[in-house]
Amino acid sequence: MLNPFDLSGPDFLIFYGLLGILVLGGLFVAGWLSESGTVPRLDYSDPYLLAYLRGGEREVIRVAAVSLADRGLLKVHDERLSIANEAASNLVRRPIERAILQRLTIATDFVTLIDSATVRAACKEYKDKLQQLHLLPDEKFSGARLNRLLIALATLLGVALVKIIVATMRGRQNIWFLILMAVTFSYLAVRIYNPFRTTLGDALLTDLKTLFAPLKNRASMINPGGATGEAALLMAVFGVSALPISTFPIISQFKEKKRSYGTSCGTTGCGSTGSSCSGGSCGGGGSGCGGCGGGS
Repeated sequence: MLNPFDLSGPDFLIFYGLLGILVLGGLFVAGWLSESGTVPRLDYSDPYLLAYLRGGEREVIRVAAVSLADRGLLKVHDERLSIANEAASNLVRRPIERAILQRLTIATDFVTLIDSATVRAACKEYKDKLQQLHLLPDEKFSGARLNRLLIALATLLGVALVKIIVATMRGRQNIWFLILMAVTFSYLAVRIYNPFRTTLGDALLTDLKTLFAPLKNRASMINPGGATGEAALLMAVFGVSALPISTFPIISQFKEKKRSYGTSCGTTGCGSTGSSCSGGSCGGGGSGCGGCGGGS
């Protein structure tokens, strides 16, 4: 049997490229299979639970803030958010809405609101519920994902390292393209190993979008004021932009704006020396200060 490490440089690069594609494909398929199953039932009456499934804490806070503003419990002036009146927090029953209104007794902007630790803490019940239903990865799923990643990295980097050693011992120095391929495949493995939702979570979100597609199609007919709750459901499943701005002009006030600082994200975290960390929070989904901005 031919030893792949005896292959010439170009032939080994082809071999390594195929190996990398196989490893990445295996990493993806293994994750997909291990996290699939019967899609559970979810409480569609709570739009914030659906919003967390779609985009995590940031989307829960965004949907809740728009909903509160639409109902007249939160007011916006010069991009500053504040509670409409002192009694507003007593008129809501959901913890996330109460946390937002209590935070806004002192006027602030939307980016700072998203950064609030107390407001984020009010979202934990949604994360816990979704993890219990295996729609988001819990510690067990995260551990399994990490194990799969380590196996993939060990394969990619181990094969590359052995070939580099063999090539060096034989006096060959044209190893840089192999190093580049190893780094690229490893980077891709890290990127794909830990998605925000599980396979079940993705399947349920797809089902939700199909279920609420008729609501999206008649978005222009939804009346502001929060009387029916349809606006909140639409935002939860499809995002704030699903609402027509002609009917709900308030949504333009709830988009994250970039912050400008001195240089770039520094060791003290996103914000103190960063350049433009959208939302003022590094990472998301899950991550560290590699992802100024965050995602859904």
